[in-house]
Amino acid sequence: MKKPQVHIGLVNPKSPENVGAVLRAAANYDIAQMFYTGERYPRAIERQARTIDMHRKVSQDVQLSQQISLTDAIADNIKSSVSNFR
Repeated sequence: MKKPQVHIGLVNPKSPENVGAVLRAAANYDIAQMFYTGERYPRAIERQARTIDMHRKVSQDVQLSQQISLTDAIADNIKSSVSNFR
């Protein structure tokens, strides 16, 4: 039986530290992908002199992508999963 995929969606997250913490937790629970909406997170990354601490392998396994709408991201993901299943 194929293992179900779980995704996490963050609505307009603000700080890179919080997103990093969610990434690490997601990796611990074997989450495949995280989506986020809004512009606050990318702006926060640009303003900070340092980058997010991604040296821990645990958070490198989780894909993080910006989406306009979380429902659209989920719908697109379901479509690709169905086409891969056939």
